Amino acid sequence: MPIRIDPLWRTRHEAAEAFLTRAEIARAQAAGLEFGGKAHQAAAEVCALARAAMEEAWGARFLTIESYAGWRLSTLPEAPDGFAVVHDFAAFTSRAEVDAVFARAKTDLEQGMAAQKFLLRVGQPPGLKAFFPAFEVVRTLRHFGPVEVSVSFHETGGTYHVCLSHRWGELPGANETFRKIASQLMRESLEVMLPESVILFTAGPQQFLEHRELLRQANALVSKFYFYRHLLHGSRQKEEFKRVEMGWAGNCFIDPDWDSYVYPCLPEGLREAGFGLPLLPGR
Repeated sequence: MPIRIDPLWRTRHEAAEAFLTRAEIARAQAAGLEFGGKAHQAAAEVCALARAAMEEAWGARFLTIESYAGWRLSTLPEAPDGFAVVHDFAAFTSRAEVDAVFARAKTDLEQGMAAQKFLLRVGQPPGLKAFFPAFEVVRTLRHFGPVEVSVSFHETGGTYHVCLSHRWGELPGANETFRKIASQLMRESLEVMLPESVILFTAGPQQFLEHRELLRQANALVSKFYFYRHLLHGSRQKEEFKRVEMGWAGNCFIDPDWDSYVYPCLPEGLREAGFGLPLLPGR
């Protein structure tokens, strides 16, 4: 569809470009005096206006809506997954319609790239044989008091691997709560695998000597369990996956080490671990 070309588009574009150069210099100076201050924010707003003026002037050089759409949508950043929506440029009826589609697509891509930036790459971490293949991983949503977490379990090679997945900031008293949840899960497992061990969870430390053989059997089973923490990405927080080393004190875990095994990628069997977890209000 023919549109009216602005014969002065080039002059407007050059003026906006010169204005942007001055504005960026002013913004840098304001940032040096007080980064994030009122002067810095005002200078940033001026820069944004100058960029918008440059784009508007450049768009005024096209003779048809179709050619304008072809240019406008070609400036979108490349999708992180390599896929892009193919638009019918001839179907647009106005520049405003093109601009609206461009704005929505740009926002969607930026959000997608932000998510990719904060997500771990899916892959088997070096030295870890657990949580792969995905179909062998058993996952459940569990309530521990007011707390809900995703628990992933995988048995492989005679060892047992348990991962607790939750979002950043959504596990009150996160470190201590994790230790208590891990202790409860370990107790549940022992009571299934070694039913007579239930007495260990009611006996005091001074009574452990009376149950030395039972304690030895329980400790042998505990040594085959490995616990992991999977922090789902949140606002400006990157996804994190780590193994948590803990000591076993006969009936509970103690002294967790949060930084001993931090993995650079996430096993395939844990990628969907956060699915089903409800968002807190305002998230």
